[in-house]
Amino acid sequence: MDPVTIGVMAGLGLAKSELVDRPREEEQRRRAAITARWSPWTGMAPGAVQEANPLGSAMEAGLTGAALSQQQQKLDNEALKNKSQLSLAGGSGQTVPWQMMETQNQSVDPMMQRKMMYSSY
Repeated sequence: MDPVTIGVMAGLGLAKSELVDRPREEEQRRRAAITARWSPWTGMAPGAVQEANPLGSAMEAGLTGAALSQQQQKLDNEALKNKSQLSLAGGSGQTVPWQMMETQNQSVDPMMQRKMMYSSY
């Protein structure tokens, strides 16, 4: 796992908590105070206030960063493995148009395949 990705995502989670969640909490508290003030006449009870949680947001985003970096590392390892297999087989590691055509479904019209092959040049 990449600690830089985890750290960046944890920082973004902390920033989200302060820039998004904190103002939302203040707005909910303001609305709850107004509702409580008028409740004797309206009969309404103030709603629950969702508190901003900087530590929880940082941890959640950090775990997301850990998952992302783990997935990226897995994809990089697979790409490296595939590239090394191609180079061992004598390939350059690059796919050329006719190799792409061989791997496509053979039920496609042959004339269309020729058009697609030569249209890239």
